[in-house]
Amino acid sequence: MSKLKLKNLSKSFKEKNIINDISFDVESGDFMVLVGPSGSGKSTILRLIAGLENPDSGLIEINGKSVTSFPPKDRDIAMVFQNYALYPHMSIYENLAFPLKMRKENNETIKKSVHEVAELLGISKHLMSKPKELSGGERQRVALGRAIIRKPQLFLMDEPLSNLDAKLRTQMRAELLKLHKSLGSTVIYVTHDQIEALTMGNKIAVLNNGSIQHLGKPKDVYDKPNNSFVAGFVGSPPMNFFEFKLIDSQTINMQGKTFKLKSQNLKLNPSSSFKLGIRPEYIKVGEVDKIGEIMFEASVDLIEMLGNEHVVYATSIDFAVNSSVAIKVIGDFDLKQNSKIKLSFDFSNAHIFDSISGDRI
Repeated sequence: MSKLKLKNLSKSFKEKNIINDISFDVESGDFMVLVGPSGSGKSTILRLIAGLENPDSGLIEINGKSVTSFPPKDRDIAMVFQNYALYPHMSIYENLAFPLKMRKENNETIKKSVHEVAELLGISKHLMSKPKELSGGERQRVALGRAIIRKPQLFLMDEPLSNLDAKLRTQMRAELLKLHKSLGSTVIYVTHDQIEALTMGNKIAVLNNGSIQHLGKPKDVYDKPNNSFVAGFVGSPPMNFFEFKLIDSQTINMQGKTFKLKSQNLKLNPSSSFKLGIRPEYIKVGEVDKIGEIMFEASVDLIEMLGNEHVVYATSIDFAVNSSVAIKVIGDFDLKQNSKIKLSFDFSNAHIFDSISGDRI
């Protein structure tokens, strides 16, 4: 196990900033997830840690020792890629054995290690097969095995499950977490899938445009996002947003409609504009008035059935500026496309963001 520290790391390509002064610590045994949209700098951070790219500035430390100038072979790091990166002409046994052969381990040690790792990953029966004969999930297990067999200080995983179908991806998430627990390893895992980030990481860094927007535990990132970007990126469906201004401490004008609040007194600057954020699970559907502080009418655009849960996408129709709204509904209900519905929520469940900076207030 190992501890990783990044200090003020920056990287540019052709005068374009990819990583901007990033710092964070990964404790020994952590499963740290880097999540963000395409182009946010996630994979570049992994490549910098691995030594495949050199930073323009900043330090990379493993167990208190700077490895910033070390070549990849001297960092004792294993990397698992999205495309498996297996040797197609070699058997699974040979693929697993390859890292140990490069270290010039003796044949008996190699044989023992290969069989131990294959047993751990449930691929023992495929040792004589070639990669093309295996399914995507089996190939990914081989790629993991080739990383594990080296017993590195640190595991780096770059979207390793993105090529798998939804069912297999869910299964492999569980297997990866069990593997992490049994090995006690330190993992930095890159994904663009925020559901994957929330379910796998004990710590998450949300990135955008090369900067960390929020670093913390999954629950904190979801419940108390630092800014409107994090609030809109983390969560499925993402948070709903509405513009509003303060009239007095208990009255707001939200997109042209006035609401009297009961749940709290707002201490905000009346001359400023704000953004209100509300998660889909906190918006209620009902035909009875006074079911919440914020009430408005909407037209149903689309209904997604997800087993016992439905996601309703609608457009508000009685604001001066209409907005798209997503609502999570548990259980049976009778709604149809283009029908009119009443929606409501309590302000106590909402988040307030600055309209200009996007920072959470």
